[in-house]
Amino acid sequence: MLLIEIYILGDGTKDEPLVIRGDKLNSADDLLHEAERELNNELKSVAQTKTKLTERVYDLEEGGQTALGPAVVFALNIASKRQGSRIVICTDGKRIDMQILFY
Repeated sequence: MLLIEIYILGDGTKDEPLVIRGDKLNSADDLLHEAERELNNELKSVAQTKTKLTERVYDLEEGGQTALGPAVVFALNIASKRQGSRIVICTDGKRIDMQILFY
């Protein structure tokens, strides 16, 4: 079975990333709900977390196809509500075709 997931590292300081998988990846409402929950977590600036965030990025490994669409929906919802936000997407380029309904 093909396992498709997105991992959200945030500012890199959490022990474990937020993982979204399964049917939630096909539902814009579910992705927006997960993003709203994540908005409750404080994010430190990159200047404060550079070392830890760099370690997290270098620890990433390819593990299947990329759910880029759902990842962008999630990230845009978070970034649009936090002034000065930037979105960094790390992928190996092996995309999958997923349809998400945008409202």
